[in-house]
Amino acid sequence: MFSLSSQAVKGMLANPNEPVSNLSYFDCIESVMENSKVLGESMAGISQNCKTGDVPAFGGCVGVASKALCGLTEAAGQVRTCYEVPALDLPDILCVI
Repeated sequence: MFSLSSQAVKGMLANPNEPVSNLSYFDCIESVMENSKVLGESMAGISQNCKTGDVPAFGGCVGVASKALCGLTEAAGQVRTCYEVPALDLPDILCVI
């Protein structure tokens, strides 16, 4: 599931010439902050549930992390497309994931 989501978002950002969403610049910043927090918490949950062997909770944390990563990428893509931040090279970043 994770790779499919990241591939879909990667395609969306490969040639950003249209807005990704209707978020304003400040909404994007807020989204990045919230999704970063969720991603961090999910990563901690992944680690903890891996140690304890709780497979359902581990899977839940992976799903939440995947959604947070897609939210981060969408907000960054919106900023890149609409607010011209050329320093971001998201397709290259997503190739590593």
